[in-house]
Amino acid sequence: MRGTLPTHVDVVVIGAGLGGLCAAALLAKSGLSVCVIEKEPNPGGCLAGFERRGYKFDTAIHWLNACGPKGYVTQLWRYLAVDPPLTTPLTRIRRFKGESFDYLLTTEPLQLCEQLMAAYPTEAKGIARFFADARAFAQNLQICSSRVRAPATMGMAERLGELMRRAYWGLPFFRLSQVSAQQGLSRYFRDAELQGIWCSEDDFLSILVPLAWAFLKDYQAPPVGGSVAFVHWLMTACRALQVPVALGTSVSQVLLHKGAAVGVQLHDGTVIKAEAVVASCDLATLYEQMLPDGAIPAAMRARLRAADLYDSCVNLSVGLDVPAESLGLGEELVTLTRGRILSHQGPRGDPETTAITVLSPSVRDASLCSSGRGTLTCYLAAHISYAEHWHSDAGLGRGAAYRAFKQVYAEQVLARVERTLVPGLRSHVELLDVATPLTYRRYTGNRDGTIMGTTPSFRNIRNHVADYKTPVRGLWLAGHWAEYGGGVPMVVRAAANASLLVLQEAGKTQALRALCAAVDNAAAL
Repeated sequence: MRGTLPTHVDVVVIGAGLGGLCAAALLAKSGLSVCVIEKEPNPGGCLAGFERRGYKFDTAIHWLNACGPKGYVTQLWRYLAVDPPLTTPLTRIRRFKGESFDYLLTTEPLQLCEQLMAAYPTEAKGIARFFADARAFAQNLQICSSRVRAPATMGMAERLGELMRRAYWGLPFFRLSQVSAQQGLSRYFRDAELQGIWCSEDDFLSILVPLAWAFLKDYQAPPVGGSVAFVHWLMTACRALQVPVALGTSVSQVLLHKGAAVGVQLHDGTVIKAEAVVASCDLATLYEQMLPDGAIPAAMRARLRAADLYDSCVNLSVGLDVPAESLGLGEELVTLTRGRILSHQGPRGDPETTAITVLSPSVRDASLCSSGRGTLTCYLAAHISYAEHWHSDAGLGRGAAYRAFKQVYAEQVLARVERTLVPGLRSHVELLDVATPLTYRRYTGNRDGTIMGTTPSFRNIRNHVADYKTPVRGLWLAGHWAEYGGGVPMVVRAAANASLLVLQEAGKTQALRALCAAVDNAAAL
């Protein structure tokens, strides 16, 4: 979908994912003229969703927080327009199922603490201390969520105070970013089976953060219709704010003049002049394909190439001929594990050893399929290099060998889920769609198909690989490449800060103050 594009705007946004659309709407609300360019025929990026034969699916599994009625995501979107999509609070959060255990984490995490202490009495003191520390960490996490604005968007005095506060409450995050899952758990208990409950995680932060969110009772299911409802709502907000969104249109280069971004050129040669460019797309593509040689220092590009990235994944979207509830599934995520710590031992993506996350979205949202049917999602972290790049052809082409391999792979995953969680599952499969890391790379453009960009690892933080600012004046980053960590809250945070920095550089003082107040008020709730 591409209408007539303007020849000049205040801001061009590259990418109509959640970050790009949110930034475009915030900037337009602030009085700037904006247009959005998206290479795919549908907006949304990792939240695009799809429909097959009457079944609706999300394109990924989303752990939502800060999206409740008082969450900063919802409150900030209310600044854009009334009635943003409503999420549903979750009580049953995550089920841990291994070969010798089966436990459920709810919004009352001390219930899980008591169960573990009863099951492992010799480790009771360590378990109690572990949950107490997670509860204390939740307070740091809550403070973090209330600090949405980046220091770069603040005046000098406010910035100094903010940096001092962040040094205090952010220190635990920095320390823990260097701790592996096994190192962290070993501080509390030694029992290998007990540690194995979290054997799907590589680092200790990935264990502690979800538990802390449970103490805060801040987990939500996507809105009715799936996470794509966020995208549809933002598209509606953009239309109301007169922001053109050109779909199926690619940017070939960001135009520079005297070292500053002055617009973009599309693949068909069309030029759109602008005072600023906001990129919510793959960072390597931006730096190495859309900008001329020398625009980005070689050392910065080298640090980006060496950065620690989140995995890509394999995502099986399954249409069932019976309700998922009838197969014993609930609203919670189920993590199926084999063996014990550590998750990075063995090939990332092996269908027999990699942890499988199973979710039945139709239990949460009956609108995703017709009555008497259900949906199921099976997710595995995976790397694009697995099995000779998924038996792809030269240049990661998706030929017959690739298609045959992913069907065999999917059958192995379903057989394992049937064997360990849902007896008779395969007899109820009416539809099966398989996405591999090659799929995510193709649709998002992200390097290696990563689904959330750079991790908050010590090396990444030390090398400062994630930022809103680029070496090119007037070129800003929104989306998950601007922040460490991914997910809806982080992307919305990135969009807000990128918008503030554009307004700051443009000297739009009144609009900047209004948006600063909106961001701060959203976070304060």
